[in-house]
Amino acid sequence: MREMIIRIAINAVALFVAVQVVPQIHFNYGNDWWKLLVVALIFALVNSYIKPIVKALSFPISMLTLGLVAFVINAAMLLLVALASDALKLGFKIGGFPPDLNADAIVGALIGAIVISIVSAVVSIALTPRRLFSAVAAAADDRLPAVAGRLRLAASRFGTPAYVTDLAAIEAAGEELRASFPDPWLRHYSVKANDVVGIVAAASAAAGAGATVVSRGEWAIARRAGLANADIVLEGVGKTDADLRAAVRAAAEGRPLRWLALESTDEIGALVALAARAGLGRDGRPPIDVLLRLNPDVAPETHAGLAVGAGGSKFGMTEGEVAAGLDLAAASDGALRPRGLHLHVGSQLGAVDAWRDAVRRALAVLALLKGNAQELDALDLGGGFPVGPIGEPSPGPERFARELPALLETIPADRRPTRLAIEPGRFLVARAGWLVGRVLHVRDRGGRQVVIDAGMTELIRPALYGASHEIVALTSLGVDVDHRRAAAAHAERPAEASAPRDVAEVHGPICESTDALGEHRLPPLRRGDLVAIRDAGAYGASLASTYNGRPQPPQVLLAADGTLTLARRRGSLASLG
Repeated sequence: MREMIIRIAINAVALFVAVQVVPQIHFNYGNDWWKLLVVALIFALVNSYIKPIVKALSFPISMLTLGLVAFVINAAMLLLVALASDALKLGFKIGGFPPDLNADAIVGALIGAIVISIVSAVVSIALTPRRLFSAVAAAADDRLPAVAGRLRLAASRFGTPAYVTDLAAIEAAGEELRASFPDPWLRHYSVKANDVVGIVAAASAAAGAGATVVSRGEWAIARRAGLANADIVLEGVGKTDADLRAAVRAAAEGRPLRWLALESTDEIGALVALAARAGLGRDGRPPIDVLLRLNPDVAPETHAGLAVGAGGSKFGMTEGEVAAGLDLAAASDGALRPRGLHLHVGSQLGAVDAWRDAVRRALAVLALLKGNAQELDALDLGGGFPVGPIGEPSPGPERFARELPALLETIPADRRPTRLAIEPGRFLVARAGWLVGRVLHVRDRGGRQVVIDAGMTELIRPALYGASHEIVALTSLGVDVDHRRAAAAHAERPAEASAPRDVAEVHGPICESTDALGEHRLPPLRRGDLVAIRDAGAYGASLASTYNGRPQPPQVLLAADGTLTLARRRGSLASLG
């Protein structure tokens, strides 16, 4: 019904324009707008059959053939409506027709058909761009048809719940990131997004990146993934004295990290004491390079729980605190070497505005500080590049990168940073991750309710801050779901594909009412059927727990050639407690 209402509206606009611009068309509806709507309804009904007509004529389905058939049908419809005008009391004529079907009437019908076709196309784009383009975009991005069979195989081989990571998707994200922020940009994969060693190695390799870590544990994971200390940066609001001592020790042994990003004057003072005690910066020992984290005090376009760049958050320092911290580091007798500023606006940024404002502020602060400290040459802009649902628009890395040239132009050349860094996490791994689960219960609770064996212990984001992850069926009543055919059907008739009849409320297995995964369109299901949770590659595995005595799920890597490799075994019962 919604689709037909849109078609009627589009045809009404097109007819109105045709009546105004084509002199041969006369439509005397006066104040009787219902007459315009009746004619628009007729055109909408007929035009809904254009594709079946093209198929029936055995013509190839393309934009050209559809457009030509629509033109011919619209011209014929104009003449037919004119012919039926007296009977329907519409007051519709073309030239002298009826009664005379002369050249003037035919020319009017042809010109009118051209106008209607053009206006319909323009209005369609203006009114419903997502309806026209989202299915095409989704088909281009959606890896489900390619990986569904391997997800079922992973469930058979490794059990459920199980994480499967599509390495081809990580490679594609890495290519996009490198194209947006090419060398000499410094790229660091944020290990907290997904800390499985094999995934850290794949993400850093795909992006040509080092790693950002927030603890000695993540540091150890990055090292096991093959990254050198010189390509690793240590940041985070929770660094302990033990973390700082480890960084100082590595520097004293000639294996320094690329830099540490410091959060407060307290932390700077602690690091100064440790570095001085280790003799850094004298007797041939190198100093330890540090950035100072600036809180940009902006309003990030994201969930409140992800808005780390907001002024009231616990992250980073004010401009005054940064200046005081810089003085404290400068008084360390060379043990610390300040190199610039670090900031992070937030995750899943829905727009670039707050990010732009934060970068503008950081550049201004750095330029001011650089007047008395020329060695301040680095600015780390953090991450935050969003990964939205398939087919829904969101700003990609290129959109953020596009802001930089104009911002840098506002800063004198000798005050600009010569090293720029980013630290994406989610963008590289989210789309690649699939959490495969199995149906436990299907019940009627005022609607269909489905309980699966994967939940908040494996993917806490929905319970933690209401994140939405689409769930798709891999089998239905024991039969494999053909996602290639389903994708083709969705591309042809997206409105029908979203019919509410298949909606089910999905829950996880944990003894918490908050273990709810939302409503999803699913085919008929029974116990034992397989489902997959999309876009689960970020902040799923790294936030997993063993609550309810549930061992952590296995981590499976899916190579481009379809090979499945076990990257981490399922946790054992012996490891619990």
